[in-house]
Amino acid sequence: MDGRFPQTGLRHFVTQVEQACAEHGAKVRWHSDHWVAEVVADDRRFLVIGQVFPLNTASSAQVATDKVATAGLLADHGVPAVPHHLLRFATDRDPVGLTERLVGLPAVLKPHRESSGVDVLRARDAEEARAALELLAGRYRAIAVSPFLSIEDEFRLVVLDGEVLLVYRKVIAPGEWRHNLKFGARPELDVSPDRAEVLTALALEAMRALELRFASVDIAWVDGRPLVLEINSGVSLEHFSQAGPHHRELAAEVYRAAIRACLDLTA
Repeated sequence: MDGRFPQTGLRHFVTQVEQACAEHGAKVRWHSDHWVAEVVADDRRFLVIGQVFPLNTASSAQVATDKVATAGLLADHGVPAVPHHLLRFATDRDPVGLTERLVGLPAVLKPHRESSGVDVLRARDAEEARAALELLAGRYRAIAVSPFLSIEDEFRLVVLDGEVLLVYRKVIAPGEWRHNLKFGARPELDVSPDRAEVLTALALEAMRALELRFASVDIAWVDGRPLVLEINSGVSLEHFSQAGPHHRELAAEVYRAAIRACLDLTA
């Protein structure tokens, strides 16, 4: 295995973490093909798993990985968010009918935990819903169902301890409907101050509702208003970093701040 080119696909992340640790006098050892980072500085030691830093409580991080739990908690705290409903294949006898009753069609069907855009499917009618459910039922015990909304814009904000470190707009690729960078969306940094102010306020509300310190908040702009789409306790900026040198430096700043927070150092 070539240690400089991890097979996990986190090439930029590995470099950014190594640089951040070096700047703070910490040493990092990689394990499991660069999936686990062991960071040691003096008498401090912590682990970074994937792109999950040890800054959130385990319970808050687990809630954030579950789209249905996140949506429910946000709704309970009055935070505007896209509703997500749980559909269990083992107990729901008529998943197509349930999908129609829950959110109507068209709808979006997706794994209810994590996924990074994988197996996120659009069902515009009952036939597409049946096909999507058949596929997902072979891979998951339960999924999340949400309404398919006409999203005018989608944004990602990275937040650490009540401060927005990064905000960008996801511009979808031609012919694509998902706003995932993994599927060709382009990260644009030009977000108007007025829009950024509204997005920041909502992102901070969402972070407080889940009691998170460090996470990325995806916000969809629908019918002239922002709605939280999902929250990720693992802060992934690998595809963002691929957009160019400036984007890589912005991502590096985020991870510098995260490493600093893990070491309890002041800026």
